[in-house]
Order: sequence, then C-alpha cells, then structure tokens
Amino acid sequence: MSPLAAGMASLPYSLGSTLISIPAAWFMGFWQAKRGNMSSQKWISFVGLIIGAMGFGTFISEFYSQRPLTYGSCSTPRLDDHIR
Repeated sequence: MSPLAAGMASLPYSLGSTLISIPAAWFMGFWQAKRGNMSSQKWISFVGLIIGAMGFGTFISEFYSQRPLTYGSCSTPRLDDHIR
C-alpha cells in the first residue's frame, strides 16, 4: 500500500477522533465559564477512560471468541491428552 493510500485509509479515524473531541471541548468551556474551575477535565478524562476500557474489553472478547485458545506460547498438547 502506498503512503498516500495508507493516509487516505486512516483519514476517517482521524476525522472521527477530531469530531468526537468537539463536544468535550464545548463542555469544558461551558463548565469553566459557569463554575470558574477546570474540574471538567477530570470528568472528561474519566468518561474517556471508561469508554476506552469498555471498547478494549469488547475488542478482546470478540477476538478470543473467534479463535481457539492455545495453552502457552506454543501449541503443545495438554497432560489430559496423554492420559486418554
């Protein structure tokens, strides 16, 4: 894949992250104007961490549900397989 094609392929992700950050910036500006402090940054960070953790957990559970798990770094048979 050429660098231009790779850039075009990743463009929706960078635009999406930019668009999702706009409401967060609006909320922080509103909160600072109303309350006079920057505690909204803690809330935005907390909510972002929760959303990110839930997304990562969903990704990992979907990844492991589509392929069988191996035991260890190589696919050696388990002890139960030799007993049968």
